[in-house]
Amino acid sequence: KTSTYVNKPMGVIDVRTGGVEVGQAIARLGNDFQNMMYADAVDEQKKVGADYVSSLSTRDDEGNLVYEKLPDNMSKVATSIASSQLQKRYANELQVDTSNKMMDLHKLHKDDPEKFDEASRSYINATADELKKNGFGEYSGDFITNSTALMTQHSNKLKLNQFNDQEEKAKQTSLILIDKAVAESYELRLNGNADEADRTDALNQLRLDDLIENDYANAPYYKELISQIKVNKKQSTLELSIRTMGNNGFAMAALSRAMTTGKITSQDAGLLNAYKIDQAYIDNAREDLSLTEKAG
Repeated sequence: KTSTYVNKPMGVIDVRTGGVEVGQAIARLGNDFQNMMYADAVDEQKKVGADYVSSLSTRDDEGNLVYEKLPDNMSKVATSIASSQLQKRYANELQVDTSNKMMDLHKLHKDDPEKFDEASRSYINATADELKKNGFGEYSGDFITNSTALMTQHSNKLKLNQFNDQEEKAKQTSLILIDKAVAESYELRLNGNADEADRTDALNQLRLDDLIENDYANAPYYKELISQIKVNKKQSTLELSIRTMGNNGFAMAALSRAMTTGKITSQDAGLLNAYKIDQAYIDNAREDLSLTEKAG
């Protein structure tokens, strides 16, 4: 049978094919209407799910997090939307709770990073178990990952603080020991143990060099201690000389004049030579003793 092409204006239904075309148009209209009704129904159920989550209170009167379950009679679409939004809401709530908990544990165990780590892990594990028990187990993995990262930040800060505290204590202990050793060196010299005092001063010099190299001591402190070691040596020598003079007031007065002016006069030379004090002695003793006037 030969096919026949019917040329017709657009919009005009041929009487020979009109019944079929009308049926197809009605069918398309019906499908379009059903699709529109389905889309409206889906949108309505999405709104139902979102509104339900918005109406929930996830905190009790004491501010504790409360896990809410979705109704069994909720549609699949509404349940899907509500479940997704409720999970996001709990994620935000837990982020706040975990941040606050970590700060509290940080303060509580500020001097003991190991106890902080132990308490933090206990909190994270207990919270993850609570999520699983209340039907939010699929979020527990993300919670553990994020919370552990936050715990690590706090833990590293505590460990750094502990290290710095230990370094500071070691520094202060070293400074105290050096100060004490400098004083002991002076006493050794006064008691005639100059060789032992020299060894003590050499050890103190090494300790000070180590402190300054490791930034345990600042430059002014370092210079002050080095200067004190030198001054003690000169001061002890001078004091021993005075002791040997006993009650010889004339010799003491001559020594005082020489130390003040930096020069031994011809009149005082005899008095001081008796105690092995010459111009070289005076020059050496005045050095590092803040006596700036020199002999002419």
